[in-house]
Amino acid sequence: MLNLKIIQLDQNQFHLNILHTLFIPVVLLFTLCGCATFSSTNNFAVFDQDDQVEESDSGCAYFYFLWGNHAEREQDYEEALEAYEKALICDPEADYIAGKMPVLLLRMNRNEEAVVWLRQDIAEKPDSSGSRMLLAKVYMRLSRFDEAVEQYRLLYSHHPEDKSSLLMLGELYLHLKRFDDAEKVLSEALISDDQKYPALVLLGRLYLVRKAYDKALASYYKALDENWSAELLYEITEVYYRQEKFDKIEQIYRDILEKDASDENSRAGLIHLYLLQDKEEEALRELQELKEISRDPGRVDLAIARLYIKGKNFKRATSVLQMIVEAEEVSEARYLLAVVLYQQDLLEEALTQLSFIKEDDREYLDAVYLQIRILRAKNEIDKCIVLLSKILDSKKSQKAELFVLLASFYLQQEKQGEAQKVFQRSIKLYPADPELFYEYALFLDNTGKVEEAMETMKKVIGMKPDHAAALNYVGYMWADKNVYLEKALEYIKKAVEIKPKNGYIRDSLGWVYFRLGMVQDAVRELEEALRLGDDDPAILEHLGDAYQAMDRTDDALKMYQKAIELYGEEGHGKEVLEKIRAMEK
Repeated sequence: MLNLKIIQLDQNQFHLNILHTLFIPVVLLFTLCGCATFSSTNNFAVFDQDDQVEESDSGCAYFYFLWGNHAEREQDYEEALEAYEKALICDPEADYIAGKMPVLLLRMNRNEEAVVWLRQDIAEKPDSSGSRMLLAKVYMRLSRFDEAVEQYRLLYSHHPEDKSSLLMLGELYLHLKRFDDAEKVLSEALISDDQKYPALVLLGRLYLVRKAYDKALASYYKALDENWSAELLYEITEVYYRQEKFDKIEQIYRDILEKDASDENSRAGLIHLYLLQDKEEEALRELQELKEISRDPGRVDLAIARLYIKGKNFKRATSVLQMIVEAEEVSEARYLLAVVLYQQDLLEEALTQLSFIKEDDREYLDAVYLQIRILRAKNEIDKCIVLLSKILDSKKSQKAELFVLLASFYLQQEKQGEAQKVFQRSIKLYPADPELFYEYALFLDNTGKVEEAMETMKKVIGMKPDHAAALNYVGYMWADKNVYLEKALEYIKKAVEIKPKNGYIRDSLGWVYFRLGMVQDAVRELEEALRLGDDDPAILEHLGDAYQAMDRTDDALKMYQKAIELYGEEGHGKEVLEKIRAMEK
């Protein structure tokens, strides 16, 4: 709401509220008559020759100020800026207008121009605390923290009686992790009674960050003596969480609830605390208490159901969830109920619950995945295809991973052509999705189109240079063909850096070392791959090759024999059998 300021022209007064109400006619009047002259026939005073310039400038400035103020409220900042600039041309000394300019520039994200205005104002009025405070905040927005620090320091030097600038400086030091400086200025701010409480709170936070827990608690409890609040007690619980003093945390929540039994945050804090300690019965009891005071008891019932699910008490979970869906249509409850029924192998009942979840519901895609899982468990692949095809016809529900899933079902039915069409459609929709192109490359590899698969994997790396699986694929294929080995080593080493615990990538690294003749390095990496990747026949075979190259014949035979057990004696297992026979000869 505007200030109800009076405009005085000679002896007549006009209320700003009237002027604002008649805004359009007044604009027209100024447009027709100019800012400097008024007609006495319109009940405006006729200016004397000597004071006409001064009064007309003031009236003109205020007119444009009103114009700018109106435009600013309408969020037409360009028009507001233009109006304020015209106002200052009319009256360059109008501080109430000049003060508007930097704030408006900040709203327009013209931060550097705001800095210029504020610096100019400070140069003219060094004691202007408002401009200096705003300039410090602008510097912080621009991440020019040293300059912000300087402004806060100057602000304090000009107004040492006001310790609020020390608080802001201390908070800034805390943000910059200049902890010693923060402690110094916040300790100085403690001298002021009106800043004592916030200074103690900030010191508590400072000591918490520095893991000086005893000092943090001392500061927090002193602040609590100054001004008791539940919010401050919540901060204190963070100190006790760091120390794992759960009994202290519980006592704090109980103290808050003793003062206010309806405090939902404390009740929720107790529930979290009990769940953290696997005290599910206590958590459930607190949930029941929370339900009695909660403004949203339905959400509490959902939390209770989740707790029953966590404890595998599916019967009670089902009872609670059925009560919710019977009272009100809640998609989250429907989905959880379907999950519980699925866990109990009640697949048809689960599918019935999932059918109630609509496309606009937040749980819709989760429900789709669960439906697919259930249908796949029933070996109803045709229904999976029908369901996914229907979903993907809706633009709202289209997702790249759903296209991949649909293609995988066509592959299960050996319908490679249909799978190819699905991938081509999805690539048109998501031409820059590296995961989609990775899955397409695997599809090409599985269908024998190895060269196309390689080119597609290279595209994946182009889109996402740190795609570990694509780097591994390209590097391994080069190593397997015994080409581009140095480049293969570079790719696979990068993949190992990204996923050091992946046994299959370690296998690729061992294999490229083997191809390079670095057999000891190959054995080291392949043994690590076997440890990480369990008994994979390909890793066993590679390690057997490396052992054989080191003349560790017995170790090589053991690896080959384990590989055949997993491969079988057909397919690739035949090649391993031939290696064993060659060694025996």
